[in-house]
Amino acid sequence: MSQYLEIYVKSKEDNFIYLDAFSRSTSMYRLLNEDIGAPYGKVRKLDKAHLQEAIEIARGYLEGLVERKKKHGDMLQLISSFSNPVDEKIEAIYELQQDFEEYDESIEEMEYVINYLRVLASMVDSMSYHGSKTGLYYGIEVGSPTLEDIVE
Repeated sequence: MSQYLEIYVKSKEDNFIYLDAFSRSTSMYRLLNEDIGAPYGKVRKLDKAHLQEAIEIARGYLEGLVERKKKHGDMLQLISSFSNPVDEKIEAIYELQQDFEEYDESIEEMEYVINYLRVLASMVDSMSYHGSKTGLYYGIEVGSPTLEDIVE
């Protein structure tokens, strides 16, 4: 059974409107749960500081992925200079190509996460003009949150 990180918009009338959910296999779940800390069965208000921290962490992850992909690219060039038999070189190149595909997918996902977090930060900015009655909230396995489900 998969857990979901859920994001809600709280209206001026104190209604929680479902916005989105991310399964535990996604980078968004890991980032907002493991790195930032999401409550279980409750919701916490997403503020600009949380989102900026999450964006910075995601950028660090992205930079690491790009650097590892670059190192794999350097390995690809080294393989051609090896004196190994051709079939061993082809196998090594094939393995590196699979790694490149995985890096490309991870890089694409992390870029998506960063852009999504930027949109959420923009929403938080816009909502701040309406006072503290509105906001974005997040939590794990919340269901239908109420005011009693809000934690600091």
